Parts: sequence; C-alpha cells; structure tokens
Amino acid sequence: MATITFAVAKVDVCTKNHATTEDLSEFDVARWAAKSQKLSLENFQINYPLVSDLNGNNHRIKNAFVGSVFKAYCEHYPLELSVEDIWVAITQGVSIHLNENAEKYRELMVSHEGKKTLTLPVDSLRIPDSARPKIGNKSVPGINWSAAVRQMGELIRGDMKTDLATLLTTPFSGTTQVEQAVFDCTLMDSVKSYYDFRFSLCCGLPQVTLRGSPEDFQQVINRLNQLRSIFTDFHWWLDILLPHLQQLKASAEGKPDIDWWQKICHSVGGGSDISMLAGWLADFVPYISDGTGHYRKARCDHHHYTQGMINGIEFGDFSEAVTQTDFILDDNGHETKMKLIAGFLGIGQNTKTGALRPCLGWLTALPV
Repeated sequence: MATITFAVAKVDVCTKNHATTEDLSEFDVARWAAKSQKLSLENFQINYPLVSDLNGNNHRIKNAFVGSVFKAYCEHYPLELSVEDIWVAITQGVSIHLNENAEKYRELMVSHEGKKTLTLPVDSLRIPDSARPKIGNKSVPGINWSAAVRQMGELIRGDMKTDLATLLTTPFSGTTQVEQAVFDCTLMDSVKSYYDFRFSLCCGLPQVTLRGSPEDFQQVINRLNQLRSIFTDFHWWLDILLPHLQQLKASAEGKPDIDWWQKICHSVGGGSDISMLAGWLADFVPYISDGTGHYRKARCDHHHYTQGMINGIEFGDFSEAVTQTDFILDDNGHETKMKLIAGFLGIGQNTKTGALRPCLGWLTALPV
C-alpha cells in the first residue's frame, strides 16, 4: 500500500512503546454488550495488536477512531491512519443514518416490505477449533466469518435495488482481509432494517503516516458523491466531509496542509474540566447516542474545523465505533442467536515507529 509520512508539529516525539496483545478479552466484549446483555466471545480478527494499557475502561474514549487520534495529539505520539479507517468512519455514519431513516429509503433500497431473511449456507466455510482463539466459546461450530460476511454481501447486492453493497465494500489498493470483513459487516449493519441474516449449517502528532494512495482517496471522494445522490437529506454531514477528503488526497500526493493537520483535534476546557472534543476530527462523527438505543445529531450546526471556540462533541456522548448486527446460526435445526460486531475495536501501535493507529476488526459473540 502507498504510504507517506510528514512532520506536522514541532513537538518532542513520544517514544514510549507499550505492551501489546493480539487477544480480546471478555472485558473487551462487555463494552459492546447492551445494558441487559452479556456476551461470550466466539471468534475475532484484528488488523493490528491492541495496546494493553490504552484500552482499559479508564483510559479510552469509547470511539476508538477518535481516541487513537486524540491520544496521539495530546501526548505527542506519531499518528498513523489509513484510507480504510477513513472509509469505515464514513460508512458507520451512513449505517446509522439509513437505519434511523429506513422507511424513508425503503422504496429506493429494496422491493419488499418488512424484513426479508437472507440465508447463506456455510458448510464449506467450517474451520477447526484450532483456527479459533483459545479463549473463544466453542459451543457453536467454527466458521470462517470473513468469508461468510463477504458472501452475505453478495446476497445483499443481488437483492437490493440500489447497489449500496459495491459502494460500501469495494476494497482499496491495500485493504486487508480483516479490513474487508469490517467493510462487509458494516454493510450488513447498514441494511439490518430491511433484512434478517441467517448463516446455515446443513450437517484509526508529531508526524502522520497516511496509508492509501491518492487514487484510493479519490475513490472515497467519488463514493461520497454517490452517497450524496442517494441520501439527499444527509448533506448536512456528507458535505462537510468533502474538504477533509480533498485534504487527505492532497496529503497522499505529498502535499499535506500542515495547518489543517494541526487542527485535527483539540479539547475544550482546562484543568480537570476538559469535556469536549473539537477540531475537524469531530466532523467524522455525525451521530451520537441518545441513551435510548437511537441516535441524535452531533453538534454539526457549526464546523468543527475551527479551533478555540466552544464547539465540538462532549466526550461522554461518544458511543462505541462499532456496528452490531444480530443473526441466527442454524445448525441442523438447532438455532443459536449470535451477534456480529465490527469496526474500531481499540487503539493499536506500530512497533517500529511507535505510531498509534485505530485498530479495525470484527468478532462474533453469543448472548449468554
């Protein structure tokens, strides 16, 4: 994948290297469970190891995309972002918007009323228990979920009137298998108001390293414009992303606007009263949880690009930057309700450069 690294601020670089882990714990899974729900980890993949002491309950913003950038900004770590990180942040916003306005878009998206069940046979996608995490719940058969969600995306593509599947899930020049699976999971979450999913068994700054070519970021711009033509009432968010995407493309071309990068994020408040995130990073968060299982608009009545003003998003208002989609695993008539969780699972670190980066990944879990 094309990469470019450039200096942004004249600050002392934090050289601290943190211990990392390639595992998720039951504590991690608990962060994504509903208030009245307990989840048991079945399987997972992440694109980078997680930093153990940056992902605890007392050390992280719920939105790991925002948290990775803000931690690097505040403590002078180098920052590493990829085109996949930017695209997942956009598609997660689209997913929330579509689900919050499902009936408005129904005629454009699908031909059916209610929810249609999409069933995918997954016998050929079985994997041995040895290919699953040692700590994973083994009460259901092992499935190659990356391949399964890719194939489910094909079923979605074939059934929808608007080809949202291709728009949301087409890979970029260096997209990995894990990142592709996150794209596919986000697609499933985007259309969960129209479909139920069944898998059947018959038997996210001293410097910035930007991953992605100029052509990749142009693809994001092109896709954003397609999204604007589909979601005409979502221009209040999509339109403010365009100048940021153009800046990202210019940076990938080796022409970074250092002043713009310096305004990526900052906190509003001082001392112990730092309560709000401002800067253009906040523009990538269109919705925040209203506490009832739905979402309300983030403070997008102004432009987050401006620094030094009382604007932005309250840290306490961030929700987890993951999609959550329910599905049923049918094992010869024995049905198990499961959950597919994907997106920004935490903060990772490049062991060679010390750069912090958002960690994309997915997991499957069983309610217990």
